[in-house]
Amino acid sequence: MKVSIIVPVYQVERYLRACIESVLCQTHREWELILVEDGSPDRCGVICDEYAKNDARITVMHKENGGLSSARNAGLCRATGEYILFLDGDDFWAEPEGLARLIPQLTSDVVVFGFSKWYEPNGAERGRWIGPDIAEGCPASGREAQLGYLLQKGCYTACAWNKAVRRELFSSCDLRFREGVTSEDIDWCARLALAAKSFGLSACRFYRYRQRTGSITRTMNLKSLRDLKENIELCLRLPQEMGASTAIKELYWSYVAYQFGTFLVCAPSVNGPEGRGLVQEMREKRWLLRYNAASRKVQLLYVVDRLLGYRALCLLCRGYAAIRK
Repeated sequence: MKVSIIVPVYQVERYLRACIESVLCQTHREWELILVEDGSPDRCGVICDEYAKNDARITVMHKENGGLSSARNAGLCRATGEYILFLDGDDFWAEPEGLARLIPQLTSDVVVFGFSKWYEPNGAERGRWIGPDIAEGCPASGREAQLGYLLQKGCYTACAWNKAVRRELFSSCDLRFREGVTSEDIDWCARLALAAKSFGLSACRFYRYRQRTGSITRTMNLKSLRDLKENIELCLRLPQEMGASTAIKELYWSYVAYQFGTFLVCAPSVNGPEGRGLVQEMREKRWLLRYNAASRKVQLLYVVDRLLGYRALCLLCRGYAAIRK
């Protein structure tokens, strides 16, 4: 089986070779690596071209800077593999046999696999592993049963890069990434959950999600908070727009509830009346907290809201943010 691996590349010169080498060393050899150099001002473009000259399986696309979503969308236009995987330019695959173990399990529209957060500078890891018992427990058939299982076990997260997706799904459904926003994986994974007809779960855990100081995923500002709010509101509209059944919607709300909980916890990091105003605008969405069976965080937020009210909930989140800071 041939798979397509799409890597958006922007200002990751320090990490790019490790990323590319982690693909080159895979024992499964049937792949294409699409490096989308997104107008990076450093030497990333030179490094990409260097690797492409030495391996025909590597394609380089040079484009003006458009952001992560734009780069992924450009790569999707070139992909020819049966399945598509995403790998960020500052991340890497840790196990040479990882892809070879994953390939035989690619029988569903979407197959979710594990990962770990890899912390600089000492390489400490915090895993989000999927144990073999959890993976084997995923139902062999039944869309609702499979999606429900993934959500119940906390395996279906808002990450594009821990999922292998059948390429045909991209042409039959609207699965391009929204451009010009942060947290773009949230609504993309939401659309994927509603579009896919089958789901699988793999105990493979070769993805390493690098945690580096100052990366876009570790900073929260007013734009990021607005984008997160907009993503949640978009997720709320998607079931009707995509014709989701009642059964799927009841499962799907737990995914959106987790994003709403993240919004409440992260909002206090944005100081000023604008941030507080966004929190108040989201007050009417707190019904989502009822869908909390898959997340302890959402369960706690739900209990506080029911017992003390939304204002107390926001104050608790603000206190938590101060302690964490």
